[in-house]
Amino acid sequence: MVMGKWSVIFGLIGVFTYWRRYDFLDISNRIGIRMRTIAFKKIMESDLYKKNALFQTYLHHMITDIQNISNFTG
Repeated sequence: MVMGKWSVIFGLIGVFTYWRRYDFLDISNRIGIRMRTIAFKKIMESDLYKKNALFQTYLHHMITDIQNISNFTG
């Protein structure tokens, strides 16, 4: 009887922990998707990335920063 009670308690704790982790990952993915969408929209509006090597380096760092922010929130 005692073993069954603790099994249910730890089972519920595990379910809630998994659910919380899933919510955090979902939120971080949504943040990353929104940031990348805005960044790529701005990039496609300009023609700087085609001719300018400095802008390409800046772009690489910006996308890496977006990815790091998304990973940090998750």
